Amino acid sequence: MRVRGIVELLLKRPFVIALIPVAIITQCAFASIICILPLYFEECKAPKIFTGLVISAFALVETLFKAPSGALGDRYGRLRVMLTGLGIATCATALMSAVKTWYPFLLLHPIVGFSAAMIWTSLTASFLDFVPMESKATALGLDNFCYLVGVVIGVSSAFFIRYSFGGSKVVFAFASLILLMASVIVVSLLRYHVVTSGGQKSKLSFSMTTLHSLAKLFRNKSMLLLALVLGLVQFSIAVQIPVLPIYAHRILKLTDAQISVSMFAIALLLSLMALPLSRLADVFPRLLVMRSALLIGAVVFALAPRITSVPLLLLLGMLTGGAWVMGFPAVLATVDDIAVGGERGLSLGFATTAQGIGFIVGPFSGSIALTHSFSAPFAISSCSLLTAFALTIMIGRQLRSLTTQRK
Repeated sequence: MRVRGIVELLLKRPFVIALIPVAIITQCAFASIICILPLYFEECKAPKIFTGLVISAFALVETLFKAPSGALGDRYGRLRVMLTGLGIATCATALMSAVKTWYPFLLLHPIVGFSAAMIWTSLTASFLDFVPMESKATALGLDNFCYLVGVVIGVSSAFFIRYSFGGSKVVFAFASLILLMASVIVVSLLRYHVVTSGGQKSKLSFSMTTLHSLAKLFRNKSMLLLALVLGLVQFSIAVQIPVLPIYAHRILKLTDAQISVSMFAIALLLSLMALPLSRLADVFPRLLVMRSALLIGAVVFALAPRITSVPLLLLLGMLTGGAWVMGFPAVLATVDDIAVGGERGLSLGFATTAQGIGFIVGPFSGSIALTHSFSAPFAISSCSLLTAFALTIMIGRQLRSLTTQRK
């Protein structure tokens, strides 16, 4: 789809346009907090292990509550769940700016992780609720675009605010303020009675309905395989977290400023590429797009340790990022294709839970691999993506089998 076509798609759906600032503001707030936390704990002279514990706790809580949050949105309305998450995040970040010691962050940051699960699962499903069936991947690309733009704005704003006002707590107050702004937008949408779910009804309690639905998802082989693909992809990326800074310093001889500028430029370019590349999964078969992205990533990770040219490595970084913004919407769109009616949020939450597990396990695995050699984490990432590629072949067989049974 050309840029003009994407603009026309959005103009016909004002609700989706209204969600864009909510998504960008939310990720801007979360990104600003996460990037400034290590500096804040250093200011407070907290134990060095504390930063890792707090960030890991955030990721763990967010992962655990993705599927339940999606189920809540399916049953009670996505905007209500989104607004609840924004309210919790606003209060938690306001407390972050008010507390006088670092101890409460061990509780406050996981609470923000809980709110993040509610907000992002509802946002992703809401983008899909209001676009045509043939534009699912484009809608998910829009979700990616908002995420990446939020990261770029959040990180740059955090460091600018910290430098201008001479303290990290101002960043937490900034995050709370902009989350409140996002809440106001969602309240205005609720005021106009915008419905963002099918209003799933059941005579069973919410917990029993959710458990029953989760049991069905576990029995769905295609859904399980797609969740594994997402988990392996996220794992392959997370393995690089402890490796890349060291690799950039020791092997490429880059300074902190050069690393920051490079990462900022890559994130900015990827945000611009997100919509056009995601559209490929609406034009071509989703499995083909998925497999192409996985192969590109596997080849790049296999080649990276053997290359010392900085421009060439930046190009490879762009290729990897491009493969991600192309493949991720293809996977989630396929998840939505096979989701049971009325359970879109739960299905997306179920699949992205595996993604969260990959993010939690990846850094630890990368640290262990790094003790053997610099190339070991890259080999692990490449093998993970090749395994995911093999799983897409199994997914193709499962989907063909389901199609045959329906006929």
